[in-house]
Amino acid sequence: MTLSAQVIALPIIVYNFGRLSLIAPLANLFVAFAIPPAMMFGFLAVISSLVFGGLSLIFGYITWGILSYIIKIIELMASVPYASVDISDIGLWLVISYYVLLTLVLYRHHLLAKDKS
Repeated sequence: MTLSAQVIALPIIVYNFGRLSLIAPLANLFVAFAIPPAMMFGFLAVISSLVFGGLSLIFGYITWGILSYIIKIIELMASVPYASVDISDIGLWLVISYYVLLTLVLYRHHLLAKDKS
């Protein structure tokens, strides 16, 4: 699921920021599992602060620990030489072409899968 999100978002990221992360798929493998617990404990910290003040600190510290792990992995991966490359002057026509090609590939895959069933 993480890889498919990257495939979809890649042209927009490169177009807007002019950089392509070569290490993002690997970094996402190390942090993807930590995102849902971070969101859950962060939510619990906010909700519990409305009802039980002290309990929110426990959830907050758990959230802090998870987010600290995510940040450390991101910093470690970003420090790898050539973790990202500069791709400036990417045209909007290239972004549109990418999505047209991706749509055609996915449509063809859908047709082939449909024929098999």
